Amino acid sequence: MGQYSILTPTQGDIVLRDATRGYRLQVRATSLNIDRELTTSGFNGVKDTDWEMVESYKDPLSSRNKFRIGARGPSWCIDHELTVLSFSGVENTDWSNIEEQSYKLGGMDASRTDITADETDITSDRI
Repeated sequence: MGQYSILTPTQGDIVLRDATRGYRLQVRATSLNIDRELTTSGFNGVKDTDWEMVESYKDPLSSRNKFRIGARGPSWCIDHELTVLSFSGVENTDWSNIEEQSYKLGGMDASRTDITADETDITSDRI
């Protein structure tokens, strides 16, 4: 299986930072949103002035607010809970995959097992 983080409105955000800006993954209502900092005030500032929403994910068939984001094989995935069985249930019945893309970390193939945090140039803070 893969490595995942569960995101809900009450579990806090995930903020990823590189050398120039931060990106935030945050559940608002029943959507998983990805925001980007625009100024040094960042996420403490005003929407569309200091930060902007870059992407919003939602399964139109679900009114639930639990998401799973992580790596599955050489892909990163976003899954959305559909029923109370959640991610321990069956795909497309209890949860759905709403985004899946092959990825590379720091220009390297994600299937490598020897990648270190320094090589990816990204840090993650859960706030």
